[in-house]
Amino acid sequence: MGLTKKLFYQTLPLILLAVLFLSNRVDSAEAVVDLSPIYKSGSLRGRVPSGGLAANSEIELTAVFNGDPNICAGSLNYRLYRTMAHAIGGNLNQIEYLAKGSGDGLVFSYNFNSGPANQKNVYWAIFYCWSSDSPETALRTARLWQSFRFDQTTVLASPSSSPTPRATGGGFIEFPSPSTNKNLMDFVKTILIWIRNLAIPVAFLAIIYGGSLMLLSQGNKKMIDTGKKVLTYAIIGLAVILIGGGFRTLIQSILNLAK
Repeated sequence: MGLTKKLFYQTLPLILLAVLFLSNRVDSAEAVVDLSPIYKSGSLRGRVPSGGLAANSEIELTAVFNGDPNICAGSLNYRLYRTMAHAIGGNLNQIEYLAKGSGDGLVFSYNFNSGPANQKNVYWAIFYCWSSDSPETALRTARLWQSFRFDQTTVLASPSSSPTPRATGGGFIEFPSPSTNKNLMDFVKTILIWIRNLAIPVAFLAIIYGGSLMLLSQGNKKMIDTGKKVLTYAIIGLAVILIGGGFRTLIQSILNLAK
C-alpha cells in the first residue's frame, strides 16, 4: 500500500502536466461563436426574444467570432469564411446556408421575419476555414466553429418585455457538444477540449493539495518534498494551458510579418 501511495504521489503531477500540455497544444487556437437575437421592428424593437417569437416580427441575429482572425493562416491558402445555417421548418436534415461571405470582419448579421404562428425558425452561425465561399461543400470536412442554435417557434402571444440580453456562451470554460461534430477529427478535438477544461479545476485542486501536504508535514521531509513536486508541476501545467494560446498567437503574428 505504501509503495502504491508513493507512486501515485510521484506520477500525479506528471500526468496532470501531460494532460494540460497536450490538450492545449492540440486545441490552443480554438474560438467561440456568439449569436445574439433582437427584435428590429414593432413595439418590441430593441428587445431580446424570450419564449416564442411574436408573429410577423423582424428579427436580427448578430454573430461574433471570438478568436484569432488569422486562425486559418498557413494551411493551403485557406481563409476565414462565415454563413448562417437555416434548418427549413426546423428540420435539421434540410439545411440552407444564408448570408455567405468572408469572415474577415469577425461579425455579421442576418435578418428574417418570424412569419405567422406555428412556424419553426432554427438558425445558427458558422465560421469555417476554406479556400472559397462554398459552405455546401466546405462544411463536410472543413475546420469550423458554430454558435448555439437559435430555435424558437412563432406564437401569437407577445414574448416577455424584459430588455436584459440572455447569455450566449463564450465564457472562460466551454464544453461543446459532441453532437455538432462533422467528422472524427472534430470529435477528437471536442474530447480534448473537455479534457483541458476539466484539467483546469484539477490543477487548482492539486495546488491546494500540495500546499496542504506542506502545511501538515510537521517537519516530515518526504511530505514536504511531495508537496513541493505537486505544487511545481501543477503551477507549470496551469501556466502552460493559460498562456499557451498566447504564445501560439505571437508566433503566428511573427510569421505573418515575415511574409
